[in-house]
Amino acid sequence: MKYLAAVCEDDARLARELAGECSRLLSSRGVEAHVDVFASAEELRSGLGKYRLLILDIELPGENGLSLARRARAAGSKAAVIFVTGCAEYAIEGYDVQPVHYLVKPVDEARLADAIDRALAYSGAPETIVLRVGNRIVSLDAGDVWYIESLNRELIVHGSEGEQNFAMTLSAACEALPPGRFARCHNSFAVNLSEVAEIGRTELRLRSGAVLPIGRKFYRDFQRTFIRYVNKS
Repeated sequence: MKYLAAVCEDDARLARELAGECSRLLSSRGVEAHVDVFASAEELRSGLGKYRLLILDIELPGENGLSLARRARAAGSKAAVIFVTGCAEYAIEGYDVQPVHYLVKPVDEARLADAIDRALAYSGAPETIVLRVGNRIVSLDAGDVWYIESLNRELIVHGSEGEQNFAMTLSAACEALPPGRFARCHNSFAVNLSEVAEIGRTELRLRSGAVLPIGRKFYRDFQRTFIRYVNKS
């Protein structure tokens, strides 16, 4: 799952520059991102909820950036918000939406880099699974992986991208999984805890509808790990 960002700026040239620099900065920090550009609040409004980063010009035509950010928060958005403004006095406004930074035009590259770092700290960069398969290094977004299966000496990664097969053991793959995000439920299965919908005594059901077995020796540890994960989330 890519890190989605939106730039809302009515100056087309500045919008392109911000989007390009934002993409470059995120990429340099190891974050696979996609940055959309909007010229007005009205264009962005319907898709607000899907973005993890909002870079908003305060002085937009029609609904302004402050109002748009408040609308996002009212709808439950936890996106990092960076305001861009031509007037420094606007920096005293908008604290109710908890922006991570205010940038005064013309936007300084170093300040934008600082703002991006604050945004990643606020909203979190995507967790990545890095698998070393022979001479290859494969990077997977943890959020895209539902569960991992060991079958016939192969590893099968099941997720939103379908199935991917690798010549490696489940134990080796588990060493690369983000701590506390995945857990073994069986000799042949490790599951993304965020995907678990229901746990029974001998099996569990995922949000995708998949049903996986729970091995007897894994049951107690899996249950404790899942409870810790839920309480932390």
